[in-house]
Amino acid sequence: MRGSPRMEKKRPMPSFSRDEQVSTSAFRRNLASHVQRCAKTGRRFVVTDRAKPQAVLVSMTEWNEIQETLEVLSDSSLMGPLASLDAAIAAGRHRPAKDVFEELRGRSKGKAS
Repeated sequence: MRGSPRMEKKRPMPSFSRDEQVSTSAFRRNLASHVQRCAKTGRRFVVTDRAKPQAVLVSMTEWNEIQETLEVLSDSSLMGPLASLDAAIAAGRHRPAKDVFEELRGRSKGKAS
């Protein structure tokens, strides 16, 4: 049966250092203060009901970053090349970045001489 507590796996809630858990009643009492702190410091507020996370307050800056990330992740023209790079790396067709940078530095020194 869908939605049955026995069927659903409980996933631990991600914990971030900027998160602050607050009950719904405390959140309501201090809404203006929470909004100001969130906007000024980037602190996230996880609003809980009976100790269960129900909602998150994030700053507009973070919300815009989340939306931009979702747009990029859903754009196959941007994600397609990344998938092919992942496949190349998995197949062993890659070079460490430090090797590439050393080669480029060597080329630029050769042009300067």
